[in-house]
Amino acid sequence: MPTVRQFAHRYVEHVRATKKSWAFDEARLKAFAQKHGDRGLDTVIPATVDQHKATRAREVSPRTVNHEWHIAVTLAQRKLSGNQGKSFRMNGAPERT
Repeated sequence: MPTVRQFAHRYVEHVRATKKSWAFDEARLKAFAQKHGDRGLDTVIPATVDQHKATRAREVSPRTVNHEWHIAVTLAQRKLSGNQGKSFRMNGAPERT
């Protein structure tokens, strides 16, 4: 299982090629990846995200917290469902066409 940092890096590579707002996703993912980057992706549970939100709420605006939360939830959903998005695969499997 990849680490949060590895998954975040791969995700950003993907959105750079597919989204106009990739820099926004990258910036919002940075704080979460800095704090939890060495954790295995499979160890990130809803309580991890909730704790991160509470900590960040003391540091940044509520809007920033919501944006970071949205990115973290997107990653969690893709991790749990196995749906890495169109042509986005983390586990080394061939990309879908």
